[in-house]
Amino acid sequence: MRLRRHAVVTGASSGIGLAIARRCIDDGFMVTGISRRSAQISSPHYVQISCDLMDSEATENCVSAVASVDAFVHAAGFMTTAPLEMASLEAGDAMWRIHVG
Repeated sequence: MRLRRHAVVTGASSGIGLAIARRCIDDGFMVTGISRRSAQISSPHYVQISCDLMDSEATENCVSAVASVDAFVHAAGFMTTAPLEMASLEAGDAMWRIHVG
């Protein structure tokens, strides 16, 4: 029996991350989804790890619990918008931390 490849997908609970996690399962991967909320995926080839990726200590702990990985997709993220004069430095910092940090 051929072993399944293992993919980790962040942001797997919704949107693009959820679609990617489902596609990876369909393509023969065992998927570990990392997100704050549980994904609506019912498959023996899916494992959910609840983690707030904005919390660096929690992220380090959940990542250390993941076995060897063949693919990694960082799809977690969010976006806030506002007119320039109302833009929030905190929101910009938070987006930078989740998307890049």
